[in-house]
Amino acid sequence: MDVHEQLKESEVTQISEELKSFGSVIDKVLSRKNDIKKIDSIVETVEGWLKDGQLNTFDRLMSYYILGQAYNTQKCLTYDPSKAMFNHPLAMKEIYCYRMTMHIVDEIKEKGIWSLYNTAKGCEYQANVHLGNVYDHLGRHQDALHSYYKASTLVPNDYMWKFNLGFSFGGMFGYYEARVQPFLVDKSKKLLSPYLNKPQTKRSAMQMYDRVKDLKIPDNLNDKTIEYEK
Repeated sequence: MDVHEQLKESEVTQISEELKSFGSVIDKVLSRKNDIKKIDSIVETVEGWLKDGQLNTFDRLMSYYILGQAYNTQKCLTYDPSKAMFNHPLAMKEIYCYRMTMHIVDEIKEKGIWSLYNTAKGCEYQANVHLGNVYDHLGRHQDALHSYYKASTLVPNDYMWKFNLGFSFGGMFGYYEARVQPFLVDKSKKLLSPYLNKPQTKRSAMQMYDRVKDLKIPDNLNDKTIEYEK
């Protein structure tokens, strides 16, 4: 791809600015638990832009990422806990958008659009963390673990993937055979405990830690047939 085309594909447009403002609106709506009609409007607008097919690579990347956030917010504000999550249409749309985000990241790498690499890496990281979360909520634990692992390779020391992985271990240790469960509990405690006092830590995470904090953990790795760190 020549320099002129690279600039065109990474150019900041009016749509880019609108997408940035949409991200701020979504964050505010989710934190205040209201104004869901604002999200409906954002979804309609961004879906329209993607359907028209006229966006450059930068705006396509951000559109799918923002749309994933919007679907997640709609899901959080409308989800009925008495209903099954595994086939929730908004969860399926959310997964699709984050997977499309990563598809465009791969496209950016393949085409060598160097000016978008940092943005692409940031979106890829966030998309993997969000995918891990939605997979975990759906009971797709292996997919969740794989997504958190991919996030960890992109930003090794960030609290987001560590904290969410700890939450996932805390919720799923009971699915494993008895001899492995204490090690998952131990890992959950170690991943959750450093972040319990952060202002963004949700009550559900505190409740998860309370669930595992008094459970038994191993004194040593006496079963050499299990590679616990993996």
